[in-house]
Amino acid sequence: MTVTKSNNLRFVFSEFVCAVTMTSPLVSSLLYLKVLDTFDTFVWLVFFGCFVHAPFSIMFHLRKCIGDDAYKGIGLILRRLDYTFIHVSCVMLSMGMSRSLVHGVLALIFNIRCICTIWIYDSKRYGPQKPPIHGVAVCTLLYVLPLLIYNNGAVYFWFVSLIFGVCFILVTRCDVYGYAMMHVLIGVVQFVLLKCCNDNII
Repeated sequence: MTVTKSNNLRFVFSEFVCAVTMTSPLVSSLLYLKVLDTFDTFVWLVFFGCFVHAPFSIMFHLRKCIGDDAYKGIGLILRRLDYTFIHVSCVMLSMGMSRSLVHGVLALIFNIRCICTIWIYDSKRYGPQKPPIHGVAVCTLLYVLPLLIYNNGAVYFWFVSLIFGVCFILVTRCDVYGYAMMHVLIGVVQFVLLKCCNDNII
């Protein structure tokens, strides 16, 4: 009984930490905002991308704090909203980083497909819904690839790719704090993306 209670408290605390660390990209954006002289539309898209997703992620993790496994009811809705706004954020980042409407529309089409998959998922047939890691990986690539068009972009591309590689290991191989550590690393990525996008204002 003691072990079970201990494990439950550890899970609750880890979900609370996940909720708190989800503010990491927001903090990075706000810190970068202080050193900028000017923003254009594309930089604003990159800036607000994390703000669009964060509230849903925070609500999802806080919901799990109160003991909801988020596989049905309100918890499941919050889970799906969290997953959905990851993709909304990906669209904003793709258009912002590429500075291309065409690239943004292509990213939009693929992300809409991913969002539809999230909401039509049949839990009774396929089991509890899990994070769409592979779909997110492709969508992430869509906003990371444009780094290659920037000055010294290859360096940033491989740096960001390395961070996402570590993130993948954290969420697939690590303990309950893997997602919290991933959130912190995404804050670093957010700062790099803003720097690259802003440094290349045309």
